[in-house]
Amino acid sequence: MPHFRTDILRRIVGWDAWNVTEDADLGLRIARFGYRVGTIEATTFEDAPSHFANWMGQRARWTKGWMQTLSVFLRSPRRPLRKIGAVQNFAALCTMSSLLAGPLFGPFYGLRLAQDLIFGELLAPPTIERLAFASINLAIALFGSLAFVLPALLAMKRRGLKASPLLLLTPVYLAFLTAAAWLALWGWTRKPFVWNKTAHFPHPASADQAGAAATNLPAKASAISARVLSTP
Repeated sequence: MPHFRTDILRRIVGWDAWNVTEDADLGLRIARFGYRVGTIEATTFEDAPSHFANWMGQRARWTKGWMQTLSVFLRSPRRPLRKIGAVQNFAALCTMSSLLAGPLFGPFYGLRLAQDLIFGELLAPPTIERLAFASINLAIALFGSLAFVLPALLAMKRRGLKASPLLLLTPVYLAFLTAAAWLALWGWTRKPFVWNKTAHFPHPASADQAGAAATNLPAKASAISARVLSTP
């Protein structure tokens, strides 16, 4: 990152060397000093894992790193509350918890929701309490699905792509995420500091990609130190 402020690095003294997702750990450390973590609005032409085993290893490593980050974050819960504030602390907890709870327990929640929808009283709750519970469940299912699908549709639109029928395979993709999450949990308890590297098989960049990579950085790419909410 051009002209990155070296005083920030001196103050946070790097990141946790044992954490396998250093960006999550580093984001929280930066937030403790009142800085903001942002994203440069530029296209990244890095190749995603092209083999299933590499993809699974990458997702498992990321999830294990979030488990490490959250466990360290909660080791002294009063400290981040004092350092980054109540709202930012709550946002960070929600972000990391959802990244873990969703893949780990999402399919079980989905199966129970389907059972209540078909055989239960989800659509015809007999009491006010059941109505409130059913409303929360349906809202989670609806907005959770939209939060997963809409970003993909937006990315396709920005790239001038049509909505792919492969989006119908989203439940299969989520099932693989669940498998990676449970693999990460096993790895965290048995081999917490093992870094499973992801093998990439890059493809030659086209002339258009090469030109865009050199010109698509924003004019103020180094001005990324506003003092607002920061989460990993």
